[in-house]
Amino acid sequence: MSQLIQEYLLSIERKLDFDSSLALRAREDIEEYLHELAADRNLGPQDAVLHAIAGFGDSDSVARQYAASGLGRQISQTWLSLLLAMTGAFVAMRLRAITIEAEVSELFSALLWADRFALATCLCFAAIGRLGYSFSLPLQVCSPRTAFRISVLAIACSVAFGLGRAALAYEAISTGWLALCIVATAAAEMIALVVAGARVRKMDRYFMQASAAG
Repeated sequence: MSQLIQEYLLSIERKLDFDSSLALRAREDIEEYLHELAADRNLGPQDAVLHAIAGFGDSDSVARQYAASGLGRQISQTWLSLLLAMTGAFVAMRLRAITIEAEVSELFSALLWADRFALATCLCFAAIGRLGYSFSLPLQVCSPRTAFRISVLAIACSVAFGLGRAALAYEAISTGWLALCIVATAAAEMIALVVAGARVRKMDRYFMQASAAG
């Protein structure tokens, strides 16, 4: 493979490095096209690359096209990840509400209501983000990308409020299966939060690349 072809393919891969599978698919597609073009037209590597650029565009254009083609799937997967993370946080909240029976203080009750509000906020902004990417909403509260970020922040707040309640009731749950339940649900929430945050970040990179200026 000529140095020119290698540089062209590497440039595309670097612009799609936020998704290794997408970068690999783009590289394989373009590389196969280059070889077929060179064979069909009896072109040298340099002429093949020049024809590829004329047909596909430069590496920036190719990266934009591939990112745009996968953006819809990323949005759907991000929406699903947020729903799953929110559902997990809700289940954890209910388990804590059932297992921690003592009303430690007014702050303890306030944190429960704050937890519920955070989850409602997550659902609301996740829906705004999902619908905002697909439709032109009559009232745009914020951009879809911002809405998804707020959803992740709301889940993080829910986790924080739940752990705050657990800390206030520390004496009641410091031993036995209650403590194990609290630790397990907190760990599950943190994992779900990290996964949802990573998914939002990945979708954001898709969006930025797909909308990058030429």
